[in-house]
Amino acid sequence: MKIIFKLILCFALVSSYTSISLADIVVVVHPGNPLTSLELSNIKRLFLGKTTKFSNGDAAVPFENSSQKTIFHHQITGKEVAQLKAYWARRVFSGKGFPPKEIKDSGRVKTLIANDPTSIGYIDSAAVDPTVKVIMILP
Repeated sequence: MKIIFKLILCFALVSSYTSISLADIVVVVHPGNPLTSLELSNIKRLFLGKTTKFSNGDAAVPFENSSQKTIFHHQITGKEVAQLKAYWARRVFSGKGFPPKEIKDSGRVKTLIANDPTSIGYIDSAAVDPTVKVIMILP
């Protein structure tokens, strides 16, 4: 019975990712996170340090994927990398926060998120597996 349940669960997870194109960037959280989606404005606020909590009030720790940072911020925050550097310099100088930790690639971001229920990040959709939960596909 356990094996059948696991097979059904795996099939459901795989089939839920079939609508994702291989070139997409997806926002992911720990699979134990109760959220199933986040509004674009919430994701923007998290990655710009304007909030440290998910929309349900739980703590949130964002991780940047340096290999996809330019595309992510262009689509989510509307900022270019140079604008982000200036933005974070002002926030750090004024004591309003620090930028999200920047990680080299999707694999490492995925590993960090899989091991931390408070984390959120973005990865290449090709890296998605059951160790993370997709809450948004970039527009």
